[in-house]
Amino acid sequence: MVWKVKHKNRKPREKESTISFIKKYKRPIELLEQGYKGSHVCKICNLNKNTVTKIKKFIQPNMNLQLK
Repeated sequence: MVWKVKHKNRKPREKESTISFIKKYKRPIELLEQGYKGSHVCKICNLNKNTVTKIKKFIQPNMNLQLK
């Protein structure tokens, strides 16, 4: 008995660079730097909480440098 292949393997995606990721989300970054909470940024910008957490992770080191 020969099996028919329904699905092929998923094609590998290229990883997005940090710079291009940050360029896509300028408004949420501005709000986070102004002191808004992540949950408020989610609602205002209509983003997933995981996306906002990822944005925070990228901008956190930069915010520490600006405070010093």
